[in-house]
Amino acid sequence: MRKVLKLLAKELRFLKKTAILSAVILTIFLSAALGILSVYGDLMSNLCMHLDEREEKCFVSAKNASLAIFGEDGLTYGANHSNDELSFNGNRFDGKIEVSDIVDGEQITVVHMSQPIAVTPNETFRQLTVAPIEGRWLQNEGEICLLGYVADILQSSVGDKVTLGHIQLTVVGIYAGGADLTPYIYSAPANVQLDWVRHYAANSAETFQYYRALTRRGYDMEIQNDRGLYDAVNTMQATFAAITAALAAVILGILYSLTSVTFRQRKEHICRLEMLGATRGVIAAVYCGIIWLLLAAVTLCSAGLGYAFGAYFSDLCSTIFGFAFTSRFRFIYPVIAFAVLGITTAAIWYITNARTRSGELAKEVRCE
Repeated sequence: MRKVLKLLAKELRFLKKTAILSAVILTIFLSAALGILSVYGDLMSNLCMHLDEREEKCFVSAKNASLAIFGEDGLTYGANHSNDELSFNGNRFDGKIEVSDIVDGEQITVVHMSQPIAVTPNETFRQLTVAPIEGRWLQNEGEICLLGYVADILQSSVGDKVTLGHIQLTVVGIYAGGADLTPYIYSAPANVQLDWVRHYAANSAETFQYYRALTRRGYDMEIQNDRGLYDAVNTMQATFAAITAALAAVILGILYSLTSVTFRQRKEHICRLEMLGATRGVIAAVYCGIIWLLLAAVTLCSAGLGYAFGAYFSDLCSTIFGFAFTSRFRFIYPVIAFAVLGITTAAIWYITNARTRSGELAKEVRCE
């Protein structure tokens, strides 16, 4: 260990200028990368906070899709505009609800065309509804609850099997209400395509994730309000990811150059060390140790500068999006960066030096 430390101190003095220049360049690029990561990590939480402060419910909808694309979380419902007839034992309901009303002293019949809805029968749905007057609310696929008016037309009751288009559904509940209510609510099988499906997620971040993921899968998606804001966030995320990837490539390039240049500059000295009996492990510990010490200094400096970069990018996002944007600098990022770059250094050293067989280096030096 003492021998390694002595060699390390000696090599640091020799490589001082190269190390300082590399450290400055690495610090600049790593600071920028850490600053962008701090903003990138808080982008969605800031968007969610912004929309929640406006007390607007966020939802996303898809055209020509099934309920199953949104999974089981949140409130999901949809509808068909085709108004398939609902039938039972020869009785039919075509979606028209006739209600008697008195207008200017005359009794007239008003026809309401109320659109039925299909829902995902999960816990969220049950929490938002009151108990039906008969039976229960939906719990499984292939079930239906009828408005009392519709149940009277069909002359059906709880337990009967009614037909909606080509789907057979079991009546599990009957609920009360006027003509302005939905005539029936059913849990459509997963493979049934609806004209549109709407989903209320737990928060704005989840809503955006659904919007982005399903758009990429080819669904015709819409999002409530501020679609331009969501698109701007999507663009900013893609931009930050591209910039971070570019910075990472530059950092790795600098690290590779530093490691390989160090090897070339000190090839003759390394050869002497081998001839004096130094093992490959000792030599690797010395030269990798130099770069690891350099990376430790770079990481510490970048942690502070990265916070400044993050504050600048936060102000930039606030200007672009038009709402207050805050970001937290996470110290786990520098730790991860140091670990990744340290492992990369060891890999580069192995590729450029450690694979060289004993005696080959001495032969190469003699040829030069």
